[in-house]
Amino acid sequence: MIIDDDVPMLRYLEQIIQWEELNLQVVATAFSSVKALEIFREKNPDIVISDIGMPQIDGIELASRIREINSAVRIIFVTCHEDFGYARSAVRLQADDYLIKDELTPKKLSNSLQKASRVADELRDRIDQLSFREELEHHRDQVKKQLWRQLVGKMNEQRLQQLLEKVGIRWELPRFMLAVVAIDYASLLEHYRYEDMDLIHYAFFNIAEETAGTWSPVTIIPLEQAGKFVFILNYKPNLAVNIHKEFETYLERLRLKIKDYLKIEMRGAISGELHGLGALKAAYERLMEFQRMIYYEDSTVSHMPDEPLPVWTADDQEFKRYKEDLLLANEKRSLSALETVVEQMEHYARIVMLNPKSFWYHLSQMLRALDYEWNFQYDKENLYTLLPHTVSSREAVLLAKQHINKIGGAQVKERKELTREPRLHEINEYITINLAENVSSVSVANHLFLNPSYFSRYFKKIAGVNFTEYVHRYKMNIAKQLFEQGEAVEMVAIKLGYSDRTYFSKVFKKYIGISPQDYKSTK
Repeated sequence: MIIDDDVPMLRYLEQIIQWEELNLQVVATAFSSVKALEIFREKNPDIVISDIGMPQIDGIELASRIREINSAVRIIFVTCHEDFGYARSAVRLQADDYLIKDELTPKKLSNSLQKASRVADELRDRIDQLSFREELEHHRDQVKKQLWRQLVGKMNEQRLQQLLEKVGIRWELPRFMLAVVAIDYASLLEHYRYEDMDLIHYAFFNIAEETAGTWSPVTIIPLEQAGKFVFILNYKPNLAVNIHKEFETYLERLRLKIKDYLKIEMRGAISGELHGLGALKAAYERLMEFQRMIYYEDSTVSHMPDEPLPVWTADDQEFKRYKEDLLLANEKRSLSALETVVEQMEHYARIVMLNPKSFWYHLSQMLRALDYEWNFQYDKENLYTLLPHTVSSREAVLLAKQHINKIGGAQVKERKELTREPRLHEINEYITINLAENVSSVSVANHLFLNPSYFSRYFKKIAGVNFTEYVHRYKMNIAKQLFEQGEAVEMVAIKLGYSDRTYFSKVFKKYIGISPQDYKSTK
């Protein structure tokens, strides 16, 4: 795809290369950067050749937005401006090349395209290989999930054997042991995004299999809820071996590796000895109940006891007081006070052994109230999806604290942007100081310590035009003054940061209505 607001240049770039000889095809052209984004989404080209100095959205920002749509796209900049700031931005974007129009030859562009094409091919091959492996792994996971549904549902022996054969599992030994393992969501979200859950799931599974090694035929099955797994150990009793202890040691080694490699925590609960596959369903149900019973404990890998499990309390009347405390802390806009209330809630629930379902409910209700009061709209549903699947009260509290800090961070950012709003005179001053430079919205935003996207929106709001147009118009008004003082066209172009006289003349005529020479002749 070729993008340039100079239509003759656009046509020249189309014709300068014998595309078929390079096994390439021009699938689209655009002379408007806004239109270019629409066409890019539709055509999804492998390589983009783009000008930089364009109205509305300059080439640097356009390339950044294109990379958000497809991070693998290759980008070649072809520009009039031999500007260090632009070149640095191109490097940051990992552009494949930065070519100057005045120096452009078919050979240079051909070499650049061939290099970009090789990189695109290599990336595509790697993505295809990864996709194939992921598809195989995903299929294997789906079969294992079906297998698990058979084991804990109405078992069909024939269907069960078919599924075991599909995933290559042979359970030939007489005894089984079951473990339920859960990734700690709070530690996961401290280092990763919610969208990375599948990747973490894949990494966890690989580390778990690698840690098992040749120790014992342990089968790892992912559950429907992301981050939850069952481990099924098939073994033959041996008086010389404490299999319970070995299973615990394996899970503890896995926990340490997961913490070391992925920076996340995990919890596990182990059943007793099970006689045959038919015992798995009851053992799983009891394990899940046991995991809830240790919800307020700080254990990592636990053994399910033989004695009956304790009974939960339903006494949640004290939460009325915590709701009042939360409202008071909210009125003061005190994040630390809000976190303290959450800690107090957890301490009370731990003492009275409140049913975790009641704890999740009250915690969710309070956090939703905060969302409403603070008008917080970002990335919140993930929290309410995860809370009912937490396996410890500390995990739930840390998730809540992360959410409170997100709310506070959003408010601080909003206040900063409001208080940092620069006026036009401050922007004009920066342009004047840097007249000989190619001033971009990114460079001004960095100077003002503002987010570039926010600055672009803000500037359009206060000036009524986009930043590139404003800079051109501002510089052309200065050019008029310099012409009135008798300056030559070449000198004025250089002073105003235009290295190409033809391009400068084109910009001048666009904004002033006549050419520089005609303007000079009238003065």
